Amino acid sequence: MSRLTMETRLRIFNATKETIYHYFSPALSCKNRSLYRRNGERFTHMASGIMTMKEVNSTLHKWMGTRIGWYPQSRDRTHLLKFLPKSQEELPPRSIKDSFAEAIIPLSSEPRLQNRYVTAIGKLRMGRVIEDMDFFSVFVALKYIKNPLQKEDSPTPYTIVTAAVDDIEYIFEKPDVTSDVKLSGKVVSVGKSSLSIIVTLSYKMNDKWSQMTKANFLMAARNSTLTEPAFVNRLEPSSPEEEMEIKDALEQKMKRSERYKSSLMVFPPSVEEQKIIHENFVKSVDLDDPTINKRILPPGFVWTEDTRLNTCIFPHPENRNHHNTVFGGYLMRLALELAWMTAFTHSGQRPSLRYVSNITFKKPVKLNSFLKIMSQVIYTFEYYMQIAVYIELYDMSSNKVLTTNSFHFTYEANEPVKPVMPKTYHENILYLLGRRHMANFKR
Repeated sequence: MSRLTMETRLRIFNATKETIYHYFSPALSCKNRSLYRRNGERFTHMASGIMTMKEVNSTLHKWMGTRIGWYPQSRDRTHLLKFLPKSQEELPPRSIKDSFAEAIIPLSSEPRLQNRYVTAIGKLRMGRVIEDMDFFSVFVALKYIKNPLQKEDSPTPYTIVTAAVDDIEYIFEKPDVTSDVKLSGKVVSVGKSSLSIIVTLSYKMNDKWSQMTKANFLMAARNSTLTEPAFVNRLEPSSPEEEMEIKDALEQKMKRSERYKSSLMVFPPSVEEQKIIHENFVKSVDLDDPTINKRILPPGFVWTEDTRLNTCIFPHPENRNHHNTVFGGYLMRLALELAWMTAFTHSGQRPSLRYVSNITFKKPVKLNSFLKIMSQVIYTFEYYMQIAVYIELYDMSSNKVLTTNSFHFTYEANEPVKPVMPKTYHENILYLLGRRHMANFKR
């Protein structure tokens, strides 16, 4: 028998591998594969026919005209300004179904991903997942926008940034990190340059998808240079179901607006809340020798200031988004995980995240900035702790310190937790703010 050349052996090996690939791996065989299309683009996916988050990232790189890997500064996008509409009427109306998208985090089939998403006890790491939810909402927003002025195969002239996130309710026990996770998103209301996006998170167990949570992301559309708002398509319902969804979203928008109008940063506390501040003060003074400067911690309480945890971060290029500022989802993960440590330290037990009532993004964060993240318990109720997290930015170029983000998380412990006692008026305002967020969670 003649000896086979190396080239022939390699050809036989590749042919055999291809045969095994198609006939013995049904999850990846041609019969079970499907195509995802948008503007002529094609992606081959797994049996579910849904994109992976890795493919979402690759798609965003293409849409934004950015490349994967290190580059010293963001690409000049000034030339794209001419492709932006001058009014909303120049854009065709869109429907909710036009924006709908799904993506998979294939934890069951990609063990390398598991280290990224696992906690110390083998459960799903929520900080990573909320980071993906923010990233995915940008993809949904760009999928929704249809701009006839944009040239084919040209980068989008839009830049999508996160303005706020609220009403994230967690109604599940964390799944194991070997369970696939699915993100679903759709635009449910729009303004002239804003989009409200619902992102739903599910996990797969016994071949069934179970919903973990959903979040409302308020995204702002900016021009290609991040200097001005950019008009987006009007939203028109294509079915009675979509009409109801839009109506519900508008009602939520009105409620959110009412909460902002009664902000404690703008308006004084109500008469009832002023009474609470006075009660806190009376509880923490010696009535036999009442002195303003002498405060006494009531039995069973903890000073609010003693629950505080701080950390400093210097972001690196791996933490940037497609327009070369710090990725908002990364900041959300840092805040959530510091809040969890704060709740753990205060309660002495592993807490469970139950609600995210409000996250705000006040301005973009540059890469050459120092970030100080402060977290503390501002209010408690039985088993629950209301945690506030604030991010301050020190801009080295301007030598200024600015508050860029605020976060409000509700955590639950297995046993009742100690109440907190504010000392200063500032801490009392935070106490009332936490009380309002807790009331929103109860509702």
